[in-house]
Amino acid sequence: MANPNPPIPLPRRITPLPSQISLPEAFICGGLAGCAAVTVSNIPEVMKTRLQLQGELLKSSDAPKVYKNVFDVFRKTWANEGLKGLQRGLGPAINKLAGYKPSDQLVWTSVSAGAGSGIIGATLGNPLFLIKARMQAYSPALPVGAQHNYRSSIHALTSVVQNEGKLGLVRGVGSAMLRTAMGSSVQLPSYNYAKRVLTTNGFTAENSYWTYLASSSFSGICVCLVMQPADTALTRVYNRKSISPPAPQRRTD
Repeated sequence: MANPNPPIPLPRRITPLPSQISLPEAFICGGLAGCAAVTVSNIPEVMKTRLQLQGELLKSSDAPKVYKNVFDVFRKTWANEGLKGLQRGLGPAINKLAGYKPSDQLVWTSVSAGAGSGIIGATLGNPLFLIKARMQAYSPALPVGAQHNYRSSIHALTSVVQNEGKLGLVRGVGSAMLRTAMGSSVQLPSYNYAKRVLTTNGFTAENSYWTYLASSSFSGICVCLVMQPADTALTRVYNRKSISPPAPQRRTD
């Protein structure tokens, strides 16, 4: 005989939401997360930079190439320069103290906000991106493109000012604004789209680390696909050597 009074199921335990952090804490946490991210991603950045510069100074398309593919860049850089070579430009790469809290937004709001913040970030960070690209491109063993041998970030900045003037620090800023605006304009929409698909279809929980990881990975792929052409052009603009105009000769009678 069925029990007329079935037991009442106990309510599920609800995990309390974390308290909202303050603005200084958000900047510190975002900065630490950015430092960790660039430390891990700097190695593929170095390989990307050297592949982008390969063939820059070659006139013939059948000229010999230093690197065959990204794996060849890693192998040769590790064999000739070690970990130091793979992490060239890490100092100026750690320069961002920014973070954002993803939320559901309109597509055009995300696009305009991402493009606007990208333009601001590219303008302010252009000197550091400039010397980062040059330091990553430098290889004493297998050089590709123009070579700039800087001892540190400070030495790089002072060398640019001495050899190219103060305007040398803003070289390529227009291309940087275009590149970053292209990438940032799809970063937020693609992140929100991936997160919405995962959570609404029940693949992952809304506050799961797997949701953040999968959404960020999808967003990163979209960003790379959109801004890759502009990124290659910008790397070559950053790395080219400036040609000083010939000094005027005194006229002798």
